[in-house]
Amino acid sequence: MTDLKFGLGIFRVRSVRFITQQTFVIRTDKNQLDFLPGQRIKMYIPNESINRKYSVYSGKDEPFLEFLIREVDEGYLTPRIKHLKAGDELEILGPNGHFTLQKIHKESDSLLFVSTGTGVAPFHSYINSYSGLNYHLVHGVRSSDEAYDREDYDEQRLTVCTSRETGNDFHGRVTDYLKSIEIQKYDHIFLCGNKEMINEVISLAENRGFDKGRIHIETYF
Repeated sequence: MTDLKFGLGIFRVRSVRFITQQTFVIRTDKNQLDFLPGQRIKMYIPNESINRKYSVYSGKDEPFLEFLIREVDEGYLTPRIKHLKAGDELEILGPNGHFTLQKIHKESDSLLFVSTGTGVAPFHSYINSYSGLNYHLVHGVRSSDEAYDREDYDEQRLTVCTSRETGNDFHGRVTDYLKSIEIQKYDHIFLCGNKEMINEVISLAENRGFDKGRIHIETYF
């Protein structure tokens, strides 16, 4: 077990919690790893070279690390991580990345968080790290069971957009929802998820005169 602020270290698994059949939260020891909410790490099976990047899902002051992971069909790493048990080991390299909140964001700005799928992970870390954030989280999923840990958010600040079923906050894609609201009222827009969604939201925002310098992105796939 390695204590580090940056570098490659061994982290022991505490638990694997399934949210759906394909999506799970893996919890590891923290080992004093110092990260900023919104940053990501590289995760390895020990003694192997293949890695994948994951944003930290847990809050900065929690005594463990968590990562929200969706199993990739025919993938190399995620099916193996999925079957890890408490006491097994992972190698983690990092953290790195600049998809983080500045002091002004945390204290006074009105923030629009837009995500698809497991792209909600950095926003979960923001919200669990900083109390009093003035945010609106829009989460795009296929069905309601993919609204991961929605109880962790203020229901008044959360909009779940489901593309394949009705009966939730909004039926349709996140871009359909954003077309129906006034996005200019937000000081900054943070986007995390698939590239198609990110490009569409940037185009929508720019067409409405939103300053591109106030749009922040993290592309997952």
